[in-house]
Amino acid sequence: MSNEPSQPIDRSPQPIPVPAEVIASALRDFDEAEVVAAIREIHAGGGRKLEDFIGDLERA
Repeated sequence: MSNEPSQPIDRSPQPIPVPAEVIASALRDFDEAEVVAAIREIHAGGGRKLEDFIGDLERA
């Protein structure tokens, strides 16, 4: 056994290359107006609290 200190393990997230066809599909299907409308709806309704759906998450 070595008395030298061990190197720390790098647990930081590592980038994963995204294929060009996946990016193209996402950009083609993305609808900014739909996202903005959904955000406005959440904002107007006050959003949901964690308590509203924690049970669903725990059962998953």
